Amino acid sequence: MTAPENIQVPTSPLDVAPHVDLPGLDSIASARAVWRHALRGLPLGAYDQEMVAWAESVMDQPTLIVFASLIERARGAAVPQDGDATDRWLTAWIEELKGNIATGNAVRAMRDDYRAHARHGVPIDQDIPAPPAGGAQ
Repeated sequence: MTAPENIQVPTSPLDVAPHVDLPGLDSIASARAVWRHALRGLPLGAYDQEMVAWAESVMDQPTLIVFASLIERARGAAVPQDGDATDRWLTAWIEELKGNIATGNAVRAMRDDYRAHARHGVPIDQDIPAPPAGGAQ
């Protein structure tokens, strides 16, 4: 079986049907491995699992890879970027709340947390890893 770190899911927009060949797997098994890799970490209910299995049984290799690519790109889009629309919105909100110190401070704390996630390249729904013991941040 191919190690997960060796599975590459396309993360750029696709203009042609994608194809992936993983060592030791035929083309559809390769596509299924890419599909399953894109789903990593997502909590799946019983019906979700049924639909994942259904997709694997009816979709051809390029289609599975396209859907895996869309999931992977959506995953990447969740990483905050310093100065993006959300950052600008939080900053504007802080400006609007200048007369309300408590609420302004709460929104400022949210923006600071958002920017910290951006600096570390961590999605907002995940914790920022602690720096190594004795190491610089």
